[in-house]
Amino acid sequence: MKILKQHNEQLFTGVSEDLRTSEEKNKDYQHEEVYGMAGTPYIWKEFDETKIPQYTKRNQNGSGMCGAFSGVKALGIVMKKLGGEYKDLLPPFIYQLRTNNSAGMNMNELFQILCKKRAPLDINLIGDNLTETQANNFPITNKMYKEALAIIDENYELKYAFINPKDLDEIARVIDDGWTPIILLRSDISEWTSEPYQNPKFDNIGTYNINHYNPLIYAGKKDYRRKFVSDDSWGSSYGKNGQRVIDESFMLNRVELGGYIYTKKKEKTKQKYNFNKALTYGMRENSDVKALQDVLKYENCMDKSIPSTGNYLNQTAQGVMKMQIKNKIAGIAEIESLQGKRVGSKTLAYLAKYS
Repeated sequence: MKILKQHNEQLFTGVSEDLRTSEEKNKDYQHEEVYGMAGTPYIWKEFDETKIPQYTKRNQNGSGMCGAFSGVKALGIVMKKLGGEYKDLLPPFIYQLRTNNSAGMNMNELFQILCKKRAPLDINLIGDNLTETQANNFPITNKMYKEALAIIDENYELKYAFINPKDLDEIARVIDDGWTPIILLRSDISEWTSEPYQNPKFDNIGTYNINHYNPLIYAGKKDYRRKFVSDDSWGSSYGKNGQRVIDESFMLNRVELGGYIYTKKKEKTKQKYNFNKALTYGMRENSDVKALQDVLKYENCMDKSIPSTGNYLNQTAQGVMKMQIKNKIAGIAEIESLQGKRVGSKTLAYLAKYS
């Protein structure tokens, strides 16, 4: 098959080797550090084809962009998990940020680019069906960089972790939690069917003719065997409408590396202030009042859209009263009598933690 030959030739280039030292690799975050040890055994659900997620069928054509396509799939699913819609993103944007000059990417660099640079939208799928040369010369603009950073809510940051590719239970658990493990597989092309399996005659042959990244989007048990569904990047004519049902034998014997991106809510930075004077309603353009307004916003007691002006007026008084009640700074009768119009000794004692 002509197309199969084209993929077979290019799949050598889908993966570049991670040339970091063992010492550098040991600094990578591992799944156990992110999740901790599971308290209960993973319970596999029965495989149900009607529950398999369906996403746009993408096509890397003859390029080495399987890592980039896997990455934008995972990133689009993150967007959905955060309450938005799944969006198709631009693979060559990620691909051009790699440091190696040859085709393909290593997984660590793929994750770093996803987390730091992200990817812009690809509404019309202009990143599909590119040759290696076209992928490397795809026009990237400054506007794309800005758009890429904005696809994830600014209150979240992207992180990544590696996972033991032999720990199928934990890989399934990650999928159930809404993340998308990306696997690095090495196999003979004859094994990479619509239902990939391990053919023992290809064990220990040293060099395989397919080196490929794939995102895993579903896990279930079928006929007492653990199965994973991957959303491949070879278009809808391969596999089962672009998807493959991977048997546990293939996962355990042909998958070399695994990892995933996830989000973490940004921690608010508590600034330091020195409050040593009473503050009262009516003060204007006062630096201590301005600092107080910053604290009220940090404590979610004042609307963050209101500028910190240093003017102690109604919005600030309402915020002070809310903070005093929330933290039981004084008795409720005393707080209500002042209506937040004074920051006295008791409130100053509470604010001392910001010094």
